[in-house]
Amino acid sequence: MTHGGVIGVVLDQWLGSATGDWVSWDPHNCAISVLDQVGDRWEGVLVNDISHLPADALADEKPTYHEG
Repeated sequence: MTHGGVIGVVLDQWLGSATGDWVSWDPHNCAISVLDQVGDRWEGVLVNDISHLPADALADEKPTYHEG
């Protein structure tokens, strides 16, 4: 469990193109991401999964760091 910014950086580095654009991963609050190491690389088993959350717990609002 950690802050969304850290999750975004990890996903960008291990699953993405390592561009440093962590915001594009946009992790949801309370989302679950599970990564498996396969040899020398990482694979996303679950990425930004929110299926465990009830509908009334989901927010459509974007944080201010999305404003640019």
